[in-house]
Amino acid sequence: MHEAAGFILKDEDGNWKCTRADTLYDSIECPPEHYKLPIDEYGESCSKKGLVCHEGYDCYCKPCIKAFEVDVYEWTKELADSIDISHREGCSKMSLCGVVHQTKTITFRAVDNKKRVGAVGEVKSHLAKETMNLPVTQVGDYTYEFSWSENSKGVAIFQIYVDGEQILQSPIRVQVDDRDCEIDFPGQRRSNDDDGQ
Repeated sequence: MHEAAGFILKDEDGNWKCTRADTLYDSIECPPEHYKLPIDEYGESCSKKGLVCHEGYDCYCKPCIKAFEVDVYEWTKELADSIDISHREGCSKMSLCGVVHQTKTITFRAVDNKKRVGAVGEVKSHLAKETMNLPVTQVGDYTYEFSWSENSKGVAIFQIYVDGEQILQSPIRVQVDDRDCEIDFPGQRRSNDDDGQ
């Protein structure tokens, strides 16, 4: 149990050693391709499963999640309004990560599960022969956001970098569909041209 939790680890000579940390959370080591839950989610992990941690004890339940090094996913108003935003699984390499109508904006969030302090994110979009560098903004601890809008229909390729290196699940794809003129001009029976006008 101690080995599985990372409380004892083998050193370079193959001897078992206890890990030293200030808190139970700090002492947990996750296996490869798994990352520690954020501290607030970790603190509630047992109570969300209906398990009681008795007074005087420190408890944890599944503190590690299987995840990409960086999870990238579409950020919608429904997610922003959600009270309980639990860990979101990111888009996989070359998957269709979002669909947007011509002239509208699509927003993505990227969560750095490696928890690199001061990481620099970079995103490049490619559609037809046009390449754009998208601004990336830090919006929380290890969480970054970028948005994109396009008038032409097609499928764009997004390359995502952290500290100059492309993340493993990059690139992802984003599809641009016909503008929905009925939403923008209700009852006027308009149709869009190739540039979304």
